[in-house]
Amino acid sequence: MRSATSGERCQCVARREGLLSPDPYPCQLVIDQLKRVDRQTRVQYGLMVIFGGLTLAFALAPLDDLTRTAAVGTAFGFTAGLWVSHLIGVLQRAAEQNLGGAATSD
Repeated sequence: MRSATSGERCQCVARREGLLSPDPYPCQLVIDQLKRVDRQTRVQYGLMVIFGGLTLAFALAPLDDLTRTAAVGTAFGFTAGLWVSHLIGVLQRAAEQNLGGAATSD
């Protein structure tokens, strides 16, 4: 009889505690997690995926070098800006929760 590995024990405990979906498909796990986040976060993730895809499309497009560089830089700049904005929002919400909502936003 084979004993469970530590990873299998962790997954078993996580499933029992409701922290891990019983569905073994990772795509379904991601979809379930995205359904639980607030609307602002979903919009930010969607825009990051769109601008990230545009970055790849512009990089592979048959454009002259200057136009391609400008398009890739602009699309990547939007993607990075959205990510930084999302990160700041997450950190701000975490700080407000840790301070009991006493923090004021500027």
